[in-house]
Amino acid sequence: VLEYARRSDEMPRVPTTIKHHPASVHVELLSSLMTESKEKLLAKFLTKEFSCVSATLAAKLLKEVRLPMDTEVKALDHKAIVQLAHLMKEVQFDDPPMECLGPVGEYNMRLGIIKELSPDMVATHQDAGCTHEGHPTIVEAGVCLGGKDAKPGVTVYRFANRIPLLFEGG
Repeated sequence: VLEYARRSDEMPRVPTTIKHHPASVHVELLSSLMTESKEKLLAKFLTKEFSCVSATLAAKLLKEVRLPMDTEVKALDHKAIVQLAHLMKEVQFDDPPMECLGPVGEYNMRLGIIKELSPDMVATHQDAGCTHEGHPTIVEAGVCLGGKDAKPGVTVYRFANRIPLLFEGG
């Protein structure tokens, strides 16, 4: 039996599920969401299925694509879905919530680097978070010098793309 001593009592926050952000949607996804949605009216669909879309913003989107407020989701043809998807890429929406991400945190990253590499110097950083095409992102980085098994030159360890719980828990 292998047993590892706990290095930290600080656990990363548990990610939560969020709705799709309108800026991250493409035609196929929008069409799929419309098919799966229980909402009958398009305006209600936009407010219930997407983060950052208020009733006022949904009304503005419908006006922009020249659809009445009482348009039903199932009434949209492919051309209208394409038009709506393209509009969603162009409109400036609020950033999605970052709660779907579970960053390790600077403290835990520092402890992990020290445990694994025993460096002479270590520095860590976590940014506040940003959004790229409607996808929330947090960058965490650590740099260290020297260590128990340090070899001449530069060694890069890259751990990327931890999967966020954007749309479903798991």
